[in-house]
Amino acid sequence: MKKKVEKTIFSSSITLCVTALLFLILSFFPYTSVMFLLALLMILVLFSRIYLSITYRQIHWKLKQYTLSSSVEDVEEYFIEVVNDSAFPLFQTEVILESENEKKMVFVDGNEQESSFHKMTLYLRPKSRKLLRFKLKAKSRGYHTLSHLEIVLYDPFRLTAYRLIYPESRYPEFEVFPRFNQLSKLHLQSLIPGYKTTTFSPFFDETNIIGTKDYENESFRHIHWLATAKENRMMAKKYERVHGNVYSILLNFVGNGFFHLRKDMEELIEYTVSICTLLARDGCDVELFVNYSTQTEGILHVKHDSNKTDIKKLIQTTTLIDTKGVFLSTNHFFDYVCRVKNPHSIMLVVGTASEARRIQWTQVKP
Repeated sequence: MKKKVEKTIFSSSITLCVTALLFLILSFFPYTSVMFLLALLMILVLFSRIYLSITYRQIHWKLKQYTLSSSVEDVEEYFIEVVNDSAFPLFQTEVILESENEKKMVFVDGNEQESSFHKMTLYLRPKSRKLLRFKLKAKSRGYHTLSHLEIVLYDPFRLTAYRLIYPESRYPEFEVFPRFNQLSKLHLQSLIPGYKTTTFSPFFDETNIIGTKDYENESFRHIHWLATAKENRMMAKKYERVHGNVYSILLNFVGNGFFHLRKDMEELIEYTVSICTLLARDGCDVELFVNYSTQTEGILHVKHDSNKTDIKKLIQTTTLIDTKGVFLSTNHFFDYVCRVKNPHSIMLVVGTASEARRIQWTQVKP
């Protein structure tokens, strides 16, 4: 912790020296009222110094996060607890927070105004603590933190202020996932069979009807007309759910032609997260390949088995991606995936697909 002392013109060293000198000179003359005022000023300044030097060592804070992670554009509430262990009250104490920049994370006030700077004022009784609430809104995915955190203490007469600036090692870290777009079902569009677009769902066997259910805006062919006439309300066919499907999701940011990264990189990441979540939720085995690597690691690759319910690791993988990594050409990336992927998996491509088709895949988002 770094301490900075801020003094007003009345508590500055020059003012104290002049005051003490005047008090000494006037002591030889009958100016009792002036001497009283000078003595009072010196006593107040001395009291403020002693008061702050005792209390600042007894101030502690702790950030409380009830959500371990959030998504882009989500507004989350956080709490900072300020503790006063001293025997003196604290007047007009200020807690000042700053985010890294407005492109990563911003504070949201009561009027829904966004800013990278946030200040909270509080009064603390002796031996007490107070919980302060603030809101943060994520603007981009990744691991973000605060750039500045300080507590400002004032003496009761506001003659002196102590700024307690805390080191970055104590700042909390906020994990921000890509924006999650809810997908109720996945319709795959493919140009493979006969160069005609076909739409189907990988989760249900439409040849095996196991019952009926309420109509939920499904396709026209899913309406069960006999049950609709019997129940006098719209009913839909209920199909047997298919389990154990294996999918390899390929996320490729590299554009066609001259090597470059696509401008819709964030949109592709968000769509990939939605697809992986949907597939994992429906009991499918999913493995994700991302055309991205660092100097120490290879191509980003993470697996999720159908018997595991936690898909956080799969989503966390996408928070690490940035433009400073290493990217392969599209053909090299596809060649690598075809060698190491599950041989029984269906390949779903998000982003740019390879022009050399040596194995069948489906491009779900070009």
